[in-house]
Amino acid sequence: MNVRKNGVQWSESKATGTFNTRDSVISIVGVEDKETFTIRFKKPVSGSRIEKFEAASILAPARGSAVISDRYQLDTTKSNKLQILVIENTKKRILGDFYLHLKRKEEAGGKAAETYIYQGRFDVYYEEISL
Repeated sequence: MNVRKNGVQWSESKATGTFNTRDSVISIVGVEDKETFTIRFKKPVSGSRIEKFEAASILAPARGSAVISDRYQLDTTKSNKLQILVIENTKKRILGDFYLHLKRKEEAGGKAAETYIYQGRFDVYYEEISL
């Protein structure tokens, strides 16, 4: 996963993908140090641009911590883009580009209006799960 947050390149990122066969939702999860970034959308994908999707970011005070120090969700008042470039069902591979505005949730503390811009590309092989 290649991610830029407010124009700054993530230094290290790992990405995983899952496809929940019960609700047909694909989840792409990227992790860098203390931050976990997630994009979720329903399959099948019709066309290349996804109109309905979710995105969020969770920050922890320390790497590997189970405590959440900050939480951001998709700011639907801004222009957000998720485009699927390749989906190979036989190989369970998905490639996409994104440009997203995530806004701090009010209960997380700090300035509620603070927004981060996440942009980049994911290229993952997803695992099928049934939850």
